[in-house]
Amino acid sequence: DMVLTGMVLTDMVLTGMVLTDMVLTGMVLTDMVLTGMVLTDMVLTGMVLTDMVLNDMVLTDMVLNDMVLTDMVLTDMVLNDMVLTDMVLTDMVLTDMILTDMVY
Repeated sequence: DMVLTGMVLTDMVLTGMVLTDMVLTGMVLTDMVLTGMVLTDMVLTGMVLTDMVLNDMVLTDMVLNDMVLTDMVLTDMVLNDMVLTDMVLTDMVLTDMILTDMVY
């Protein structure tokens, strides 16, 4: 049970993490590599994600609202039970994706 607000995360490599039951608001994530992560039961609002590489990720039961995603590479992803609203997606590369039970 975590609530993270207004953080700026830059130039990070995150591998093999399991994040569950989180609320992330107003965060800026830049120049990040996320690999082998499992994200479950999360609410992401008002976030800016730029220059990111996401690989081998499982995202389940997620709500993404008012998001700006730019210059993203998403590979080998499983997205299930997602709600996407008010999204701006620019310069995206999507490869090997499984999308299930999505509302957008």
